Amino acid sequence: MTLRDDTERPETVEVGSNILAGTDSDRILECAKMMVDREAIWENPLGDGNAGRKIVDVVRSCILKRE
Repeated sequence: MTLRDDTERPETVEVGSNILAGTDSDRILECAKMMVDREAIWENPLGDGNAGRKIVDVVRSCILKRE
């Protein structure tokens, strides 16, 4: 849940993994309840969570080529 009126990650709102609650306390509470009740069935729009491992593999490969 984003406590602003906009986000730099609109794809999270599009897939349903995020909601823009703004700064009004009543709206924040309403959105929090909505998020708790939601079923987490969306696909992660930001990647597979393996970027760090892939970067390390590439760096290691580059280092091994230089040795």
